[in-house]
Amino acid sequence: MKALIHIQIRMSDLDPFGHANNGTIANYFDVGRTVFFEQAFGFEIDWSKMDLIMVHGEFDFNAPIVFNDKIVCETSLEKIGNKSVALYQEIRDEKGNVKSICRSVLASVDREKNVSAPVREEYRQLLNQYAKR
Repeated sequence: MKALIHIQIRMSDLDPFGHANNGTIANYFDVGRTVFFEQAFGFEIDWSKMDLIMVHGEFDFNAPIVFNDKIVCETSLEKIGNKSVALYQEIRDEKGNVKSICRSVLASVDREKNVSAPVREEYRQLLNQYAKR
């Protein structure tokens, strides 16, 4: 299953060209990731306590996002590794045009020891179940 969220574009998101700023688009993907994990795990994510942290983000900005665009962010699971989770995301407009793509990797960490750790078995099961829906 894929998580889908409608994104509201605000005037403050725009650069001098009238396009959503690339940093703002990265924030849209953050919102999409949060919704994905909340739907997969079934609880509200508190990123200050979460033991998955983003360690890699790769972005393609295919077309400008402008103020009147109606956009959605769709997030799906690409892969679960031993110590990481890879996600694929798209931002599309109402016509289905892909405006931007993000591939991200979130590493599992032991917050107390501040070291990498295997992905929790609970997370692995919930993510696999969610992806199969």
